[in-house]
Parts: sequence; structure tokens; C-alpha cells
Amino acid sequence: MGSSVGQPRFASALALGALLAAGGPARASDEVAEAWAALDARLAECSSETGFSRSGWGLPEDALADGERAWRACAYAAIETLVIPRTRIPDAYRRLITEDRILTDLIEQGKVTRSQRRTRLDKLVAELERAEAAAGRPPAGDQELEGMRDELRARQDEMRRMREIQSMMSR
Repeated sequence: MGSSVGQPRFASALALGALLAAGGPARASDEVAEAWAALDARLAECSSETGFSRSGWGLPEDALADGERAWRACAYAAIETLVIPRTRIPDAYRRLITEDRILTDLIEQGKVTRSQRRTRLDKLVAELERAEAAAGRPPAGDQELEGMRDELRARQDEMRRMREIQSMMSR
């Protein structure tokens, strides 16, 4: 996989494999990173079960390879059970799976090539990576609110000190 559990990163394989075969989003939570480690192991099992290699070498550009549909179904199920329950952005993963299914159908129909699927899914994977990284941080609004609270506390402390000084001077 080429990544540590705490800092998974995207690698590439088949279009959805940019995500599926990869190791997951950069800067994901530890729980999501662990899910990606389990997913990577499950994808290897999917390959054994279906006879399809996710390496991407020698695959036809405009048709599905033997066992590819079954491998992808196995991979989708693995994402649904291993990753989606642990992420804060399950809909982004579901959207990626849906898009991959549609594009895979179009490849099978001869209407889209593997390269076109990869280009489209690479964009979605990049969006997912950004969303996963952002999901681990508080929203900007919360950060701004916390900053305002800190500033208010500092001003209150300053006013309290000024009152203490005034009180001491008036004695």
C-alpha cells in the first residue's frame, strides 16, 4: 500500500482503484486509515476470489476484463462495510461508487474508455481526499467562533485588571 496507518495516501490502480486499491485519503482520521488498511487486505482477497488483478496492466481500454465486474462488486461491498461506517463523509464514498458503476457500465457498452473513466474518477478522488481531510478539522465557523471567544476572554481579563488597579488607587 505504501502508506502508514496514520497517514494513508492515494495510489493508483483501476479508475475507482485510484481510491479502491489505494490506501485511502491523505490526512484521514486514524479510524478511517485503519479501515483502509483492512480494505487493502480485502481487495487482495477480492482479486483471489475473482481472478482479476487490480494492477491495471494489459487491460483493454474499451472493454471490461474477465472478472473485473465481480472484482468491482467485491470492492464496493468492502468499502460499504469497512470504510463507510468509519468516515464522516459516507455520501462522498457512495457518490464515488455510483459514478464508478455508471462509468464501468459505459465502458462495457463501448461508450467510454478506461482513460476517460480514470480522468473522471481521479477528479472525484481528489475531491474526496479534500473532504476527508477537512472532515477531521472543525468547520471554519467553529474556528472563528473560538477565536472570538479567546479575544473576549482576553478583553475581560484586561478589564478586570484595570478595575483592580482603579480599586487599589482609590483606597
